[in-house]
Amino acid sequence: MAGMRNRACAAAVALMLVAGNAAPGGADRDYAAIRAAWAEARAAARSDAAAALPRYDALIEMAAGSHGILLSAISVAAKARDKMRLARWLALFVEQGGAFPAEDCAELAAILGAGSEAVLERARENGRGFGGAISLAEIPPELPLIEGIAHDARRGALFVSSVIDRRIERVAATGARHTVLRLAESDGFPMALAFDRRRNTLWAAIDSALFDGDKPGAGGVMRISPGTGAHVLIGAEPGTALHIGDIALGPDGSVYAADSQSGAIYRCASDCTRLSVLVPAGRLRSGQGMAVAPGGKRLYVADYSYGLLAVDLRTGALARVETAAGIALDGIDGIAMRGNKLIAIQNGWVPARVIEIGLDARGMTATTVRVLARGAPAAEEPGQFTLGPSGAILMVANSQWRRMDKPAARRSPPDPTRLVRLIAGRPGH
Repeated sequence: MAGMRNRACAAAVALMLVAGNAAPGGADRDYAAIRAAWAEARAAARSDAAAALPRYDALIEMAAGSHGILLSAISVAAKARDKMRLARWLALFVEQGGAFPAEDCAELAAILGAGSEAVLERARENGRGFGGAISLAEIPPELPLIEGIAHDARRGALFVSSVIDRRIERVAATGARHTVLRLAESDGFPMALAFDRRRNTLWAAIDSALFDGDKPGAGGVMRISPGTGAHVLIGAEPGTALHIGDIALGPDGSVYAADSQSGAIYRCASDCTRLSVLVPAGRLRSGQGMAVAPGGKRLYVADYSYGLLAVDLRTGALARVETAAGIALDGIDGIAMRGNKLIAIQNGWVPARVIEIGLDARGMTATTVRVLARGAPAAEEPGQFTLGPSGAILMVANSQWRRMDKPAARRSPPDPTRLVRLIAGRPGH
């Protein structure tokens, strides 16, 4: 099953859960146990798929709510021709919203036989795109790989970052563009953006180095005057190369920054000159989008391979956001609070999804997931997003990161990048 093997391989890469130096206790204990069980299951599957299946039983129970682990387990069960486990795991996967293309469904049907039609039809249905979008602007191919997006409600403008061109642009409501800043090579690459309306300040996440062969910069977070382009790069301890990919604003003006490679979370209090460590390196595998909870006491962080975590902003303690049955929160990139719910881009799934996550009263269990859009045309390859007036979801619809998987792709012209306002839909519409 070549398609399923490729998908399982991608899941395996995404689910290398933590660095080995995580300290025991709390969320770290979960990380270490899941990582160990995952390594054992993978090793067993390489030599004997059938022998690996009991390990996957334990792993799935331990890591309830992991879409990627289920996908990998399904591939192993199919290889072992274990109909019982395959049927059970496929049902869980589909309940979470998991999808398979028609060719994979045909191979699964050949293994499972009669009685599998309903679940496989659901797997096909979960892969059909829905949701609409209103075009806001198109960024020409000359500005490739648009990553960050932020909204200035007072002026009705958007800010976007072009990673490869190291440029930050303002996009007016008319679509007209103006370069706010072009970063020096010594700074790094601009990633996520956030606009602090009360302080009229644009913040940018800066990754020191993204691509093989590039000369690394410093990395950190950049405070920018959107009117003049005046800016200052704020780093951590001297000599620390930072890979900051995502940032979030707190109600007190603090900025939170996630290092996607080390797993550290940094904080920049209002008017800081150096980043301070909130969550030490090694506690997360790959921190992505972040959002401060109402009340300002908790920071939600999406760990791409693990799910959703909550950080106590007073102590830095980590806790996992649990999931109700049928909900999986891995593969999440950008997140934002909209009222008491989280909006998230789940671009680690195939197809990608934009979802609304309902939380319990404590804010520590995901009780519902509503899919707002899935796949093309609205969420073809969604990247970052921001919230506009009345909570409108303004996003990069086709970030084109997939082109970056091969160095040669960077030399071919990309398509224009579409900035859109999402129109939530429902399957079949």
